[in-house]
Amino acid sequence: MKVEEKSANKEKRAVIIRKYQQYIRLEKALSSNTFDAYMTDLQKLLHFLDGENIDIPDVTPDDLQRFTAGQIGRASCRERV
Repeated sequence: MKVEEKSANKEKRAVIIRKYQQYIRLEKALSSNTFDAYMTDLQKLLHFLDGENIDIPDVTPDDLQRFTAGQIGRASCRERV
């Protein structure tokens, strides 16, 4: 992937994230704690997508299912400790 493409993808990603943040803050009128929890979950999802080399516009329901399954598995491990 060319440098220009990576830069354009980074900008698109930033716009998508910013619009999502605006939506949940303004439209859903979430409390600050809930907003922070959403942002934590979003960071986990973005980390997963980076590891899988998946751009946000290319995410599929299967990708989200794999991410969710991984999160459930991690929560189960923490509960046993």
